[in-house]
Amino acid sequence: MNFKIIIEQKAGEDIKKAAKWYFDQSETAANNFKTEVFNTLNYLQTAITEHRKFIAEIRILSLRVFPYNIYIY
Repeated sequence: MNFKIIIEQKAGEDIKKAAKWYFDQSETAANNFKTEVFNTLNYLQTAITEHRKFIAEIRILSLRVFPYNIYIY
């Protein structure tokens, strides 16, 4: 089953801010960050229920390379 992923405005702003920070460090790092976020969100469309509950009904998935988490509710 595919789920619809909705990115809240604040989360979108945080992603853009982080991508800019990585771009200021290295264009390659920024591209890698954006790719990992995109791939992780695509993965969640089919695997959202596989992740443990963190708090109440909130699930958490960490990016593999970058120090960020995605919270799902």
